Amino acid sequence: MSEVAKEYRKVNKLGHSLSVTIPKKLADQYGIRQGDVVEFIPSDKGILIRPSQTLPPNVDPRFFESMQKIFRDFDETLKNLKDR
Repeated sequence: MSEVAKEYRKVNKLGHSLSVTIPKKLADQYGIRQGDVVEFIPSDKGILIRPSQTLPPNVDPRFFESMQKIFRDFDETLKNLKDR
């Protein structure tokens, strides 16, 4: 995995929360896309942000499995649609 240069981002207010954008190079490197769920893991060194390995509690696993099947079955079709 290639190293990505250190980047800085400003913390913004979004409703009653704070938000930080993820640099595109890092998102690409770690496979993070719009709509993905990420985990925030506190530690003594700071906050680790990573793609979630588990589903949020309000998501039925069957829904996730059916969506994965749709994306597998129609992968080429969806890629072609984006290029139109």
